[in-house]
Amino acid sequence: MRVVLLFVLSFVTCNAFVLHKFKVGDPARCLDGTPAGYYLATGNTSTWVVYLQGGGFCNGTAPCRWDTNPNDISCSCRLNTSLGSSAVWEEHAPPALDDAATSLKGILSSNATLNPSFHTANRIFVPYCDGSLWSGQQEEPVAGFYFAGHLTLLAVLRDLQAKGMSASSSTTVILTGMSAGGVGTFNNLDRVARMLKPRRVVGMPGGGFFLFARTFGRPSWSGFDHAWGAAARTLWGLHKPAFVDESCAAALPAALRYKCMEGPTVAQFVDTAALVAENQYDPAQLYYDGGDSCPGVWDGFSTPKTNCSAGPWAYLQAFGANMSQQLRALPARFGVFSPSCVNHVAPFDALWATATPSLLVAGRSLSDAFTAWLNEESPLSLIEGCGNTTGPCNSNSETCTKPCH
Repeated sequence: MRVVLLFVLSFVTCNAFVLHKFKVGDPARCLDGTPAGYYLATGNTSTWVVYLQGGGFCNGTAPCRWDTNPNDISCSCRLNTSLGSSAVWEEHAPPALDDAATSLKGILSSNATLNPSFHTANRIFVPYCDGSLWSGQQEEPVAGFYFAGHLTLLAVLRDLQAKGMSASSSTTVILTGMSAGGVGTFNNLDRVARMLKPRRVVGMPGGGFFLFARTFGRPSWSGFDHAWGAAARTLWGLHKPAFVDESCAAALPAALRYKCMEGPTVAQFVDTAALVAENQYDPAQLYYDGGDSCPGVWDGFSTPKTNCSAGPWAYLQAFGANMSQQLRALPARFGVFSPSCVNHVAPFDALWATATPSLLVAGRSLSDAFTAWLNEESPLSLIEGCGNTTGPCNSNSETCTKPCH
């Protein structure tokens, strides 16, 4: 009995996440200046999964007005939350953005059924606590706020090397993340690959392939283009430019380097191989870039309404076609997993492996597709088509919200 008990305790310890915070005053900091950090679940393989948490972005320092505007994205709204301060982080429970802790059910899961290929890997969850899309490299505060997402990632990787990440070509490091973490994966991937040589580094950005689309009803103004550009210039990058892929930044004028946060733009410069997971009808983009023309339809959280006019429906179709076209145009070093689905990133974690319900493209789950792509190192483009019907058409009706029409 004692042997069995010791085995169980050892197994639990090995698979449990443990918080590692940096020292007070280190450049790796959250918005409020508290130390940033990461959660490590030690595995028994030479694979390391580094997961960048998502959670939108912030673009101002004005007092939070959630009482009158629940959509306020001022950085002050993040203070006293896990997205702005490590003071509220727990020792063994990575901060979650939903009650189900969805981000821990995919490639970070220790469950062999939910995560067949990577449940024994070394798994690292890096909390997102500066609102800069993992681009901040400010060592001095900006109006009292610290933007240090990029600096935090570099600090995590240095610490992991000191903790035993073998400097061998047989070591595989998977940089991944969803939403803001997906954007951060794209922009930091080449930098991480150079830093960790000779280790093999690959990426898997999820829900981070943002199109700066022309907005429905406001064709001269694009939401993300405007909001990200302003924040990258005057907030996240006030003292030192917000970090984006260095090759991309070198190719664009300084005033336009924030466009390297756009998926189709940065993908032309990133040399490190990655598999891109992106729903063709991403509500996080549709909501900002046109979904507000049909309230409640594409925000990804509420039940679709049934009073959409022909204009928003045509916009939805055009957006999906554009997304598919841009994904098909990616260089061969990128694999693609793209369901014809209205959802942002939840299914990439919650339905990571084949299960019921499942999110499949050509009979493959994201876990199946990524594992095959990683092992075979061959082109893999799973972009779901709808034949003679209009999209979205993925068969998972529970996860893929049906838009009004």
